[in-house]
Amino acid sequence: MLTNINLLEKELETLNTREKTLNDELSVLLSNQDSIEKQMLSIKNLVPAIQIITQDAHNLSNTITFTAALADNISKKVRELDVTKRHVVACLRRANDIIDLKKCTDGVKLALEDEEYEQAAAHIHRYLNIDSTSLQLSDDPAEGSGLHQALLSLEEAEKKLKQIVNIKFDQAVEIGHLPEAMRFFKIFPLLNLHQIGLQKFCKHLCLQINNHGEQMLKKTLEIPFNHKRYPVLYSDYLTSLFEYIADIVETYQPLVETYYGHGKLFNFVSMLQSACDTQVEHAMSSYKSKRQFDNTYRRIQNSSTLTNLNQSDSSSADKPDPRELDDFLAEITLINASCELYLRFIRRRLNADCEAAYPLVDNVKTDACLQQLKEIEKFVNQSGLSRILHAFINQYITIEDYFMRESIYKAIIIDSPNMVDDVFFILRKCLKRSTSSANVEGICAMLNHAVSILDSVYREHLYVRLKAGYPSGFDLSQAYTVIQSSIQLGKLQGNDIEKLKQIFLTTFNNVETTYGNLHTLKNLLDEELKKSLTLNEHNKTKIDSCLNELNSVANRFKDLIELACQQLSASAIKPRIKTLMDIYITVNHKLSEDEFSQFEANDPFIQNFIVQVDLLFAQFKSVLSTANYDRLVSASANEIVTMWEKVLFKCGYNRLGGLQFDKEVRSLMIYLTNATSLPIRDKFQRLTQIATLLTLEKLKEIHDYWDPTSGKITWRLTPSEVRQILNLRTDFRNDDVRALKL
Repeated sequence: MLTNINLLEKELETLNTREKTLNDELSVLLSNQDSIEKQMLSIKNLVPAIQIITQDAHNLSNTITFTAALADNISKKVRELDVTKRHVVACLRRANDIIDLKKCTDGVKLALEDEEYEQAAAHIHRYLNIDSTSLQLSDDPAEGSGLHQALLSLEEAEKKLKQIVNIKFDQAVEIGHLPEAMRFFKIFPLLNLHQIGLQKFCKHLCLQINNHGEQMLKKTLEIPFNHKRYPVLYSDYLTSLFEYIADIVETYQPLVETYYGHGKLFNFVSMLQSACDTQVEHAMSSYKSKRQFDNTYRRIQNSSTLTNLNQSDSSSADKPDPRELDDFLAEITLINASCELYLRFIRRRLNADCEAAYPLVDNVKTDACLQQLKEIEKFVNQSGLSRILHAFINQYITIEDYFMRESIYKAIIIDSPNMVDDVFFILRKCLKRSTSSANVEGICAMLNHAVSILDSVYREHLYVRLKAGYPSGFDLSQAYTVIQSSIQLGKLQGNDIEKLKQIFLTTFNNVETTYGNLHTLKNLLDEELKKSLTLNEHNKTKIDSCLNELNSVANRFKDLIELACQQLSASAIKPRIKTLMDIYITVNHKLSEDEFSQFEANDPFIQNFIVQVDLLFAQFKSVLSTANYDRLVSASANEIVTMWEKVLFKCGYNRLGGLQFDKEVRSLMIYLTNATSLPIRDKFQRLTQIATLLTLEKLKEIHDYWDPTSGKITWRLTPSEVRQILNLRTDFRNDDVRALKL
């Protein structure tokens, strides 16, 4: 109970507020009375329709319930019918099997009596394909003993027919009656004797292959020494053998696929391969004996390869002469090529048969297909032929490497004017021979050996000659001192100086030619490999990697070109240019109007400088290749620009002197641009910008040019260098130059 007056007043205020709110709500409700009454009337009018809908919904519910019960009942009956149907189908199948069994029993008996073995095999095949469960169910004593008797009769007929087919096939093979043998070969799969049929037939074919191989080898060995095919008689023999086996595979593959099914070719070929391996082994044994292969190989292995180019061949008398190995290697590569071609043929046939046996599922090979492909690859790689070929390829690589290395050594020692052509003739010959072997491992190995020889032998030989300099690696004064002392001691004759120069220049040209030849060789080999070989992604990557090594070694020869150019420029060009540039310091560069006019008609420096430089270049133009001459001019341009820039800081200029300097720079730039096909103008950018600064009329004009951020001119000079150059102008105050904001 409230006793406090304040609380009472507060409670009264709350009640008044609530009363006002309720009054407002009542007013709103009363104002909507007409609308509410209309809505109630509408609802009242809808009541009959709602009652009808309710009744319809009730009826629909009853209908759905009835339909569901009916559907459930029908479903049950359908399931029962389905079970009954399966029983009926099983009964019909059993009945058909029993009828077929009866036909087979009668048919096989008549066929055997008439020696219609194909027909008898067809009946046995039908009997073997009858569901064993069906036969067990049918073999019920309640159904009588007739079915049981039929089964016994068919089992006996099956055994008898298998025995007949085996005997008849063996007899046909023994007397060499191929059509009769083929007749029974086709019957084996009907009796579920796929493996036995293939084994027997392949045994017969292996016998043929062995006989053919032995006869061919005997004829091969009878070929006289002077016969034109004598150098390649073993490659001819192996080619003939592989063609014979490939012809057998092509002939009987359709029969194997038709009667034995796809996927059986693998078994067929694997059985034939044993005979192939045997004949190849015999042939290679005969080859090594007749060609004295092992003796030659052993001599090559035991010989110490020349590492010192000055060592004579006589130091190793037992070393085989590379010239004697040419025909030897040619036959080896032909043998390799024949083997690789045959292996590719077998791999291609087996892979195609495997893919036919295991079709794609959603355009993807099945696991069974992939597994079979792995088995095929394993079989090809582990076959006796592959093992023989692998060992033979390794021996070939050793012999080919010896031939290439020794031949290149001889070319270097002889040092004829055609040395580069000789070296690349040998390289092309050896590498092309390796590509003709069609063996990826052999090709990659020979490419690696070629790169090794080029880098460690041939390039090293050229490097030693270039490192000696032009003519001796010293500057002119040092060279003069050394040469004079050598002449006095009798070590060097006067005309030897010219010989040293000629050797250097020839080597310079040889390096440049080698650089171009390497790129040409790489492109030729690339095209040759694309034409002659079909490579998978893995092998293509391996060969591309080896070919790219030729580009790498070419870049190392490019470094030699730069070294030679620097040596020649430093020894023959730089000292002379330095002497000519020293004259520039003695020339007046603070010109009057009259002097400037006189200089225009008769320049005291640049005209003579260009004449002297041209004479200097002329002695090399006729002896250097065009590319090397261009490089020399370009390198000399660098020296000229660098020296001139150093010299001009020792001089003082007025504006007319700056204008004269600008004319001189342009004259020299035009001359050098015409002297070479390489770009020259970029080398003169700093001198051109120096000329711009030296030709300013007023110091403040620098702001018209100097703005590194504008992008109009790419300044090669730093702000400190700009101030240093402006200080060369004797008419500009040093304080004003120092105050410039750059």
